[in-house]
Amino acid sequence: MHLRPTAEDDYIDYTCQARHQAIPEDRPMQATVQLSVLYPPGVPYIDGYNPGEAIRRGQHVKLACRSRGGNPPAQLIWYKNGNQARMAYRTTDRLSENIYSFVAEATDNKARLRCEANNIMATKILKAEITLNVLFAPTQVIVSGPSEARIGDNVPLQCQTTASNPAAEIKWIVNGKQVVNASSKVVASPEGGWVTTSNITATVEANKRSLIAICHGVNMQLPENVQSTHTVNVLLPPGPPIISGYTEGSIIAEGSKQKLMCISSGGNPLATLVWYKNDKKIKSVSKTTDQSVSAELSILANVTDNQAQYRCEAHNSATEIPLFETKVLTVHFAPETAKIRIEPAELRPGIEATLICDSSSSNPPAKLAWRHEGTVLEEQARLSLRSPKWESNIMASVRSRLLAGTNNSSKAGLWGGTVSSLELKLNITQDMDGHVYTCQSTNEMLQRSINVAVNLPVLYEPQFSPPAETTVSGVEGAPLTVALVATGNPSSIAYTWTKDGGQRIVSSGVPRIVSEGPILNITKLRRTDAGVYTCEAVNSQGSAMINITVQVKCK
Repeated sequence: MHLRPTAEDDYIDYTCQARHQAIPEDRPMQATVQLSVLYPPGVPYIDGYNPGEAIRRGQHVKLACRSRGGNPPAQLIWYKNGNQARMAYRTTDRLSENIYSFVAEATDNKARLRCEANNIMATKILKAEITLNVLFAPTQVIVSGPSEARIGDNVPLQCQTTASNPAAEIKWIVNGKQVVNASSKVVASPEGGWVTTSNITATVEANKRSLIAICHGVNMQLPENVQSTHTVNVLLPPGPPIISGYTEGSIIAEGSKQKLMCISSGGNPLATLVWYKNDKKIKSVSKTTDQSVSAELSILANVTDNQAQYRCEAHNSATEIPLFETKVLTVHFAPETAKIRIEPAELRPGIEATLICDSSSSNPPAKLAWRHEGTVLEEQARLSLRSPKWESNIMASVRSRLLAGTNNSSKAGLWGGTVSSLELKLNITQDMDGHVYTCQSTNEMLQRSINVAVNLPVLYEPQFSPPAETTVSGVEGAPLTVALVATGNPSSIAYTWTKDGGQRIVSSGVPRIVSEGPILNITKLRRTDAGVYTCEAVNSQGSAMINITVQVKCK
């Protein structure tokens, strides 16, 4: 028997029987063979999805790819957008099946699924394809636009959806009212689906602190709605700042504490308060309530605060130029220093000298006074000049030294204060050397004073104090000492001793006669030592001489 097998011959049994008289009729001898015909599989087909059918994002999808026939049975493989997705399959008899299960995502929209069937007899790969149609709503809407605006401004707002299939519709609600006839634009998304964009312009109304815009993104084929709210704060200028805690013109004493409070009410947002001292920004402590803001400044008053301008500025986004209020402080302060100048620099008897006391800035101006030996010279001079019949020796001495009394002057000083000067003119005499003159500078309002003193350096030639005796006697052979005292300014004085107007006494060898400054020592008197001894004292201002007669008594 000869045959040309076809696919229909696969699994077909062929039996050959042998009959013989010796074999029972009902039990002939026979042999059976089953053909196994190799042939290509059938074209695959897909169950579980119909072309054009819509599925939703999140839906569980089960697709079955089947191929009938084929020997050996078909190998089935799933591909998604050209990439292998699943290759596990099973066969029953001559039926092959590959089940592909998944949860639909937005990215599955327009995805191309292909099932391929193949075996060793196939001359080409057999395949079945479907394109998915996945419905999905946008995951969010994004509203953009300014966050602040002024009353009457036209505020541009834009709402854009993420991808949606079919395209989402946008609905606007502004301050509780739906916006009608809002335009929209739809463009394809690279990730699949459609992106919808809508632009509107909203006008900021008066008497409202904010403009609230709500954007809804609705996929009409799905019961899903996403929304986003955008708030535009309406900018309102704050109320002008008010400074409390100080009344201009009132007096603050240096070293005292002063608090200034600045308050601004209203405004949206609330004001930012900034303190300045003479245009220099300074720190303060701020507090905020629902309707106002305050900034407190604590000052330890010093000289720099006198006539200082303290300014509080209030501003927010609605103010182009800050609102402000200022306070100018008046601070009383005492002078910090005083110094004395002497003119001329070198004082000599018989000249006129001026003592000038300069006091540093003070508010109110400092009162200056000269004192000498506990006496206020201006008062003493006035008393002396007006009441000569009461004049004592002390008053006479003061009057003789004080020429023209005092000369007081003042000029503008630092920190809005006054610099004061007081002159004292004196007729210089020798006995004024070393005398102490004191200048007292007093701020009477604060009852604070400073004192500065000067020791008068009067230059004069040496002068000998009159000795007890101008003639001294000694016994021959006994020692004799002559001690004199001279004063002068400068106090560096050179002394020279001579005898009888002759040669200068100079010690030589083992001296018997020794001069030590104003002291003359004769260790052992001789008769020839009798005579007139002259001591001369010399400094930079001149010289003085005194004669001492020495008599020697014989034993």
